[in-house]
Amino acid sequence: MRVMLTSCGLETKKIEEAFLAFLGKAPEQANALFIPTAAIDADAIGKYISC
Repeated sequence: MRVMLTSCGLETKKIEEAFLAFLGKAPEQANALFIPTAAIDADAIGKYISC
């Protein structure tokens, strides 16, 4: 299992590129889990979760 922690998710192109390199496979073949633990309030959490 690989773990990548960021303070802002994949907000910058540099972090996105690092994540894809770290992934080691095509994004459509991957599973990722996003855990918004540092959100200031419920609205901040809702900003990132959409289904």
